[in-house]
Amino acid sequence: MKLKLFIILLSTMYLVGCGFHLRGVTDNQQSSNLKNVSVYLAVADGDDAFHRQLQRELQITETRLLDDVNQADWHLVVLSVKTEKKSVGIDDKGRSNEYEINMKVEFIIGARSALDEKSSANDTDDNRLTFSIRRNVYFDNNDQIGQRNEEINILKTMREELSRRLVSALSISIVK
Repeated sequence: MKLKLFIILLSTMYLVGCGFHLRGVTDNQQSSNLKNVSVYLAVADGDDAFHRQLQRELQITETRLLDDVNQADWHLVVLSVKTEKKSVGIDDKGRSNEYEINMKVEFIIGARSALDEKSSANDTDDNRLTFSIRRNVYFDNNDQIGQRNEEINILKTMREELSRRLVSALSISIVK
């Protein structure tokens, strides 16, 4: 009995010590960096689902989203969200059976004063950052409805991961 209790205790300590956490649980330091920070979020081009996901991620960290550009301390401007799907494999009948999905986000993060100085100097290309993610999807031509649902779920997880990366980049920018 004592051995089982010791093993359970040891396993719990190992999981806590290695930094394991559930997906979607934000890092305490990241959350504290963004807590009550005012951010202006603009999504110029792209995916409405990505915009909603990014708003959710920012709300989880208790970031104050403002609609007024001049009142926000930080600006997060998503310039483009592009999703590309291309065939990377074919079956014995010559039909595509494997696809590669690429999602790319181009954005600018900056403090209000830094962005004002950059926009006056017309050097916004220097501020642009890009995150991209790629997934391969096997496509079964006999189960097209199921495969479409799988693709929708993969796109959703890609949006979630990219939005978490953007929130982390914003948190890092605030610390600097």
